[in-house]
Amino acid sequence: MLGLASDRAGAIVDGAIPLDNSAIVYVNEFVDIGEDERIRIRRYSYYLVVDDNEICGYDLNPLEDPPSHYHAGPHSDVSACEEVSLREAYEHFWDRYNELRAQQDAPSTR
Repeated sequence: MLGLASDRAGAIVDGAIPLDNSAIVYVNEFVDIGEDERIRIRRYSYYLVVDDNEICGYDLNPLEDPPSHYHAGPHSDVSACEEVSLREAYEHFWDRYNELRAQQDAPSTR
């Protein structure tokens, strides 16, 4: 499911990519077309949400410090990171989601 709103300044891409019934990758991008006629992503937010809980996410926002950063959890401090593509974020989220599921499926040691 993706949405698109545009004007002369650029476009907002807003969507959700389901991993399964309980996990979703939320995507929000502001894009524009550069002088070279190529699409450029100016801002993005990519977040993994599992069972309605934010697990982690990536943001690029030139107005924040640092502009490109990673959230390890919903209320965690941000850490600077390199800019990522949606594909790179998705691959990280898929691995993180599988780690969470493996932890849930592991037998309890109590």
